[in-house]
Amino acid sequence: MNLSYIIAPGIGAFIGYITNFIAIKMLFRPVKPIYIFGFQLPFTPGIIPREKAKLAKSIGNVVGEKLLTNELIIETLTLPVFQDKIEAFIDEKLMEIRSNNQKIEAFMYTILDEDESEHLITLLQNDAADFLYHKINSPEVMDKLTSHISQALDEYVQKQEHKPVFKILLMLNKSIIDSVKNTITSKIKEVLFTDSYAVIKALVHDEMQHILNMRVNDLVSHWEDKIPKIKKIILNSFNRSIRENVTTITSALNIPSIVEKRINAFDVLEVEQLILSVAEKELKAIIWLGALLGLFMGFLMPLFS
Repeated sequence: MNLSYIIAPGIGAFIGYITNFIAIKMLFRPVKPIYIFGFQLPFTPGIIPREKAKLAKSIGNVVGEKLLTNELIIETLTLPVFQDKIEAFIDEKLMEIRSNNQKIEAFMYTILDEDESEHLITLLQNDAADFLYHKINSPEVMDKLTSHISQALDEYVQKQEHKPVFKILLMLNKSIIDSVKNTITSKIKEVLFTDSYAVIKALVHDEMQHILNMRVNDLVSHWEDKIPKIKKIILNSFNRSIRENVTTITSALNIPSIVEKRINAFDVLEVEQLILSVAEKELKAIIWLGALLGLFMGFLMPLFS
């Protein structure tokens, strides 16, 4: 029996196995460069430790530009299954609110601290008062208000024309009535412009206190019949916001940069474990494939010798 047909395949399989095993290990090891007499040994550190920065940048670009595209994000976030989850989340929160007997002011304190709540309430009151004040004193509203006041005064004068005092005034000079009407109109406009802010602010404050003293569940009950419409508005607004702003959001997030920084922050051993967790079976298969090829070449060598 020719032992070369046994020894050669065995040596070939061993060499193929060891060669591929060392090659795969050299992907990750050594972690740091090795120096002998001041000279760095070739292939140290391993390929992945040496090229980790380039690898991180490449993976970041692939994830950001090829995998997590704007179209994919829009498609995923607007899928019916995702919309159902949002609606289920809204329903869950509504159920919690329906059973909440707290006053709205106390409920706010569970979300924000007391100082933040007070600041928010004050901000809302001032913004509402400012909006109403400027709206009332806008040229359009003032013109309409003046027109209504003037019309009301004209109607009042017409109803009083049969009375002796008004007959005398009209006989003397009709412009007196017009002058009085203009004076009243101007005075009302002046009062609205100068004194209305304090009144509006007080009214807004009272209304805000009324709302804050309401129970959370009472507020929900008050809007119960409008909840389906509100949910639809929320979902439509969410979908529209995603479609209109996804480019801005992804640009601001800079997904490639996030992935790159995250990978660079990994220790080399963590990168090794990450890769092995995904491709350990495939890497082992490559090692055994080396042994198989070595075995096959070992069988061929004696035939050509």
